[in-house]
Amino acid sequence: MSGYRNSTKAYQSAVNLRSLRERDAEVFEVFASRLSEAEKAGGIPLAKALADYGILWQTVTTITLDSNNPQPVEIRKSLLSLAALVIKEMKEPKPDIGVLITINGNIAAGLRGIIPAGEQVGL
Repeated sequence: MSGYRNSTKAYQSAVNLRSLRERDAEVFEVFASRLSEAEKAGGIPLAKALADYGILWQTVTTITLDSNNPQPVEIRKSLLSLAALVIKEMKEPKPDIGVLITINGNIAAGLRGIIPAGEQVGL
């Protein structure tokens, strides 16, 4: 019976992990979608969407730097580099909204285990 319980716990952990990754992917997609819509509207909606996007990436940075973060060091380094790039782009007088949207889309795809077209693993 102990083996069954261990198998059940392992399965539940895998389901919860997948669920968490899916939720994280959805967050990145929602922010990308909001930014896309705000780009069309311009003005205050765009400024608000960019501010919210900045909060997302500041949060990513904070979570990535947390000593309790279970991600491997290499993934954390990559995320921090990406966050720095995003934050730098957002400080530009006219940030490249398309790049910011693409980054979030690629993060969401990666969380789902999807490799964007034209990309190769390990490069």
